[in-house]
Amino acid sequence: MIGAFVGALLALSVASGQQAPQGLDAAYAPIRVALVVGIDEYADSALQGLKFPAKDAKDMAGVLGDDGAGGFDSVTLLSGEVSRDEFWAAFNDATADLGRDDLFVLFLAGHGTLGPSGNASSALYFLPSDTSLQRYDLTGIAMDDVAQAMDDVEARRRVLMVDACHSGTGRSSLSSEVVAWLNALRGPPPGPTPRSFSKYEARLFAADFNQPAREDDALQNGVYTHFLIEGLRGAADLDADGLVSVLELHEHVAARTMQHTGGAQVPRVETSRVGSGSLFLAGDPGSRVDAENAILTGLAGLPDGVDVQVDGASRGAILPPGRYRVTLQDADELLVDTPVRFRAGQATDIRGLLQDRRARWNVGFGVGWARSAWTPALAADFDLQWQPRDPGGGRTVFGLAVSTGDGELKDLGHATAVSTVASVGYRQGAALGWAPVVGLGFTGRQLGPYLQGAPLMGLGMRLDAQTRAGFAALRSEFRVAPSTAGLALMPSVTLVLGPSARP
Repeated sequence: MIGAFVGALLALSVASGQQAPQGLDAAYAPIRVALVVGIDEYADSALQGLKFPAKDAKDMAGVLGDDGAGGFDSVTLLSGEVSRDEFWAAFNDATADLGRDDLFVLFLAGHGTLGPSGNASSALYFLPSDTSLQRYDLTGIAMDDVAQAMDDVEARRRVLMVDACHSGTGRSSLSSEVVAWLNALRGPPPGPTPRSFSKYEARLFAADFNQPAREDDALQNGVYTHFLIEGLRGAADLDADGLVSVLELHEHVAARTMQHTGGAQVPRVETSRVGSGSLFLAGDPGSRVDAENAILTGLAGLPDGVDVQVDGASRGAILPPGRYRVTLQDADELLVDTPVRFRAGQATDIRGLLQDRRARWNVGFGVGWARSAWTPALAADFDLQWQPRDPGGGRTVFGLAVSTGDGELKDLGHATAVSTVASVGYRQGAALGWAPVVGLGFTGRQLGPYLQGAPLMGLGMRLDAQTRAGFAALRSEFRVAPSTAGLALMPSVTLVLGPSARP
């Protein structure tokens, strides 16, 4: 009997499962946007000597925009001569329309520098074409300002990649004031104070702050950028799943860069909750979407006037995997208020949540078995159940069960019995639910020419699987009735199947 119930549950679960949609409205899909900047033309004569930042930027823009690699929807390229104002204007334009599910990547290649920031830290700068090295703090682009601007971007997935350094060699230069400051220090310069992170954010740097970021004539790129591009083209797919994650990319680039420079340049990464399961920079587009996002379907099929909110905010069809509270509100009536776990690649039909939570009647027929000296062991069962509307916190359930049995009783002979129990329970769950049940009723039997009857009390548990069309339930009860020989104990198990309907 238990096996039959499990089979019924599986059948109903398959019947109610939501299939992945064949397609989604493009307006709901998250977008991937990049701003790529490579600066090697400077007005200040002290900032000459770089060969490849503009080429780095063009090559990076190419790999990010390649459908077979990065697959970005929009890539903005600034190269050669780029002023401070041009950089910030492009940054604001690229990020202005991003939504929370989108991905934003900022790539910077060019000169960097550093300077003192308080007594115990330093500040890092990326230098635009119109900067003055001696006035770097006023004319440069502070990396703290870049990090703050990234934090302010609406997109929750953000990646910063920097092929510049701040050591005074390689892709960096130091003003005479900073050189004097460094010479006055005892020991190495203090490191920068790291900014706090938001979810799904990563910052990748060509080298530690006191190391050089090198260029290479043989590679025709900055060393770091060369291996970034190599990794994004697939070499960084370390687990061979067809995708390149942030951490896979860093591991590949760090190993190749250190090998190529003999350990003189060691790339670093700063991350917050970014890994192989949350943020991918390149790879097969279909696999990437499946791995990164869950999908909420059925929005267009909801009744007019129903407002859908996820964690208190209106959302589109694409969600990062996780546990959310979903509410459906119709005018002044709360239809659904329930936690839902959205898994990567899973499609959840919002209409199913609404359907499962509405009030409904269940009418079922089944078979039961009781260990009883008062009634026959096997009985046919009729089950009627009323479930009021459930926004998501559970609901009271009212039921009526009628069992009829016919058979031999030990030492008593042939008997026909009828038991009726009206019950009230509390059901927790939508598609799959459970409910404790307590009930009162009456049991009677005909034993030869004699009619006998007694009040009945029942206590038990009900497990059920529910779809829009029907249900399956397993009811386990312990029934007690008084008799001339004392209390008659009737533990029972009943399997019920039947249709379901909304009023």
